[in-house]
Amino acid sequence: MQNGYGKGNENIYLRCRKEAAKYNERLNSREGAAEILGISVSSLANYELGITKVVPPDMVVMMADLYSAPQLKAHYC
Repeated sequence: MQNGYGKGNENIYLRCRKEAAKYNERLNSREGAAEILGISVSSLANYELGITKVVPPDMVVMMADLYSAPQLKAHYC
């Protein structure tokens, strides 16, 4: 639980990235996902840890497309 990956701490963005990592190994790490998304690792961490309360809508769309997770768009709305 120290690293923020405990089951109780996972928000939808982290869960979707982990699920997508089963099919794209670059998504196994925040570093790989952040690089693909064109954002900093700290920004992605803030989204996944719930530190950023409102994720920018364009970023939600990019994550939904990259992770093949349309539920991110519905969750955002």
